[in-house]
Amino acid sequence: MAPKGLLAALLALAALPALAQPQQVLVTVDASPREGGAVSVVSATTSGLVPALPYTFAVPSGTQLSLSAAPNPGYKLWFWYVNGTKHAGDAITLTAQGSSLQVTAVYGPNMTLVAAETAVATVYVTKEGYVYVQPKPIQLEFPQLDQRIYAKLTASARWVNQTYTDVFGVTRAKPTAQPSYTLVLGNICGSTCENVTFYAFYPNGSLAFTRTVGDGEVQVSWSNRTAVVYVYVAGRLSGPHALAALEPAAPVPESALLFLPLLPFGVFVALAVRSSVRDAALGAAAYALLGGYVLAAFGTSLAFPVAAFGLAIAALLAFVDVFGKR
Repeated sequence: MAPKGLLAALLALAALPALAQPQQVLVTVDASPREGGAVSVVSATTSGLVPALPYTFAVPSGTQLSLSAAPNPGYKLWFWYVNGTKHAGDAITLTAQGSSLQVTAVYGPNMTLVAAETAVATVYVTKEGYVYVQPKPIQLEFPQLDQRIYAKLTASARWVNQTYTDVFGVTRAKPTAQPSYTLVLGNICGSTCENVTFYAFYPNGSLAFTRTVGDGEVQVSWSNRTAVVYVYVAGRLSGPHALAALEPAAPVPESALLFLPLLPFGVFVALAVRSSVRDAALGAAAYALLGGYVLAAFGTSLAFPVAAFGLAIAALLAFVDVFGKR
């Protein structure tokens, strides 16, 4: 019996190191976008820049990990994602727990830049000399997602009369726009419904706000007609996207509104010159009698001069048709 007991004791002793060995945690380090930079890791077993992205290694459970960002020129670290949770700071310290740990450094272009706007694109130049060109219009496409993601900048204007002095010393008034702008951020879900995080920058490169949008649309008051937007969704960063609101157009003077319904008479005059004066006269008479109803259907009540003026034009064309041939 002694040998058997001794054998059992030896087997138990051999198993003790395996039983005492702590659980291993698989750590995966990545960056988004990967061209934005690398990550430096310091732990009891691994130290220095990770050799590739993504990079996976194993450490004993409870190991303290220190990670720091190493952005490439023209980029900077925005934040970290650790197992789906966002963390701020250029460096973070973590404790390896569970079966796996996913750490992602999220980089973005260094938004200390100047911008030049062209007819087809907006060009951004950083102080480091890196150039970004954003074609127009903005396109937010994520093929792996079935949801509509968009951002736009809209403008509205309140018109006021601003006085000025012309070259002859006469004081005049002209309508001047006092515009206001709204940044519209949308995420309309389909078969997928990932939350979308928008990062909105002023044209000078300073971050205005960060907003995460679920299923729906968010409107935020904006201070000028241009904005730069980055979009982060499903582990991907998209941007920069340049937004520009249209400048408000000058309003039609109120004194001219009354005569807008008279503009179609130019068609009948042209018809008289190019084709038949009689047809033009008949057309002008029909428009004079029915024009008020047509304009009312489009919601305008400025048809007062149409009937009298139209019949006068029709009579003049008829006179030309009758007596012009003699």
